[in-house]
Amino acid sequence: MRAYQAFADVPGFAKVVPNDEVLEKDGNLSIPRYVRPIGDRAGNGGDQDLTTAWAAFEASGREFWQQMDVLVDMLDSAVAEET
Repeated sequence: MRAYQAFADVPGFAKVVPNDEVLEKDGNLSIPRYVRPIGDRAGNGGDQDLTTAWAAFEASGREFWQQMDVLVDMLDSAVAEET
C-alpha cells in the first residue's frame, strides 16, 4: 500500500512506469517485465534469494512462538498465584 501511495519505485517490489514504456511492450503489464524478482543480483543490489528469505521468515516465526510460550507461561503463573 505504501508503494502505491508514495507512487515511487521500490527495488524488487514496485516500479513506476510511464505509459509510453508500457505501450512499447505492447501494453503488457506483467510485473516481471518491470520489476526484477528477489535474488536477481543484477537488478536489486544483491537482496536475499528466496531460500534465504524463507529461512529467515521461518526463524522469525519460531522466535515469535517461543516468546508467546514464555508469555503464556508467565500469565498462567500469575493466574495460579491469584487463586
